[in-house]
Amino acid sequence: MSATVDEWLSKAHRDLQSAERELTSGDPNFDLVCFLCQQTAEKIMKAVLISRQQLAPKTHDLVDLSRAINQVVAFEYDEPTLKWLTAAAVDYRYPGESADADDANRAFHICRSVRDHLLPLVEQNPSS
Repeated sequence: MSATVDEWLSKAHRDLQSAERELTSGDPNFDLVCFLCQQTAEKIMKAVLISRQQLAPKTHDLVDLSRAINQVVAFEYDEPTLKWLTAAAVDYRYPGESADADDANRAFHICRSVRDHLLPLVEQNPSS
C-alpha cells in the first residue's frame, strides 16, 4: 500500500476512534460525532480512489465520491444514506439544527458500514 493511501486510512481510522470516544463520553457532542463520521467515510473513499491511481476530487460530497469509485471498481452504496451523512456533517455545525443521539448513532453506523464495504477494495488492489 502506498504511503499516501496509508495516511488517508490512518486519518480515517483516527476520526472514527474520535467519533466513538465522543459518542461514549459522559457528555457527547452529537454534532461532532456526525462530522467525524462523514470525515471517516470521505477519507476512506479518497483512499480507495488514490489506491486505484485516481485523483481524489476536492469534494466532501459522499455521493460524488461514491460515483467516482464506481467508475473504477464495482461499488454501490445507498445514495440517500450517503446524502444524509454528507448533510449531517454540515447542517449540524451551524445554529438552527442540532444532532441528537439517534442522529449520531445513525452516522456512526453508516460510516462503519461504508468502511467495511470499502476497505476490501483497497486491500484487494495489487498496485496499492
